[in-house]
Amino acid sequence: MLTQRDLEILFILTNKVRVLSVSQIARTWWNQAVHPIQSAQARLKVLESQGQIRCVSFPVHPEIALESPLRVWQPGQPEPDFGSLSYRAHARWIHPPVFERLVYATKTAAAHLGGFGDSPPDANHATHDMHLAAVFLFKRLHEPACAESWQSEDIVRSGRSGYDDKLPDAIVTYPMVTAIDFVGKYTKAKLNAFHKYCERENMAYELW
Repeated sequence: MLTQRDLEILFILTNKVRVLSVSQIARTWWNQAVHPIQSAQARLKVLESQGQIRCVSFPVHPEIALESPLRVWQPGQPEPDFGSLSYRAHARWIHPPVFERLVYATKTAAAHLGGFGDSPPDANHATHDMHLAAVFLFKRLHEPACAESWQSEDIVRSGRSGYDDKLPDAIVTYPMVTAIDFVGKYTKAKLNAFHKYCERENMAYELW
């Protein structure tokens, strides 16, 4: 039987973000346990045996502490300094990769909770996906209404038939419609292209 905690984790994996790391799950849902990692792993093993999730290990950059966006912009404001923003984004990647256990939902979970499943991360996007999950968890903790309004890229794309433009990692609708993007090693040109997209859409954004 699935618990409320199980259902929340599965809903997040099918409707909000593609992956969560075991470390993120442990600190979010088992932070009161004597051994959070071991407790989380034990429950995740049960969910995996039930076909609700899959677990994979990838080398990723150690999770960066994300406590505020690198840049917030709203329509009508001046363009950011993309060169400076790109430098700040690149400067964060200072540690060697570590292996991290990542969890993603299956089609079984998606059939029960809506959303998407069976989208395993790949080596090229694992760091990005894990850090986007960290942004969502930050919102969940500090801005729960914003997190509730969070629509993943997959959800947004599913509602835009034939829409092949670059979409942000997520869109939130509270307190205002805002694009959310986790900035990896974005170039100045890539940041400018993202800005132009949001400008055309008349949409605010947060770059993390």
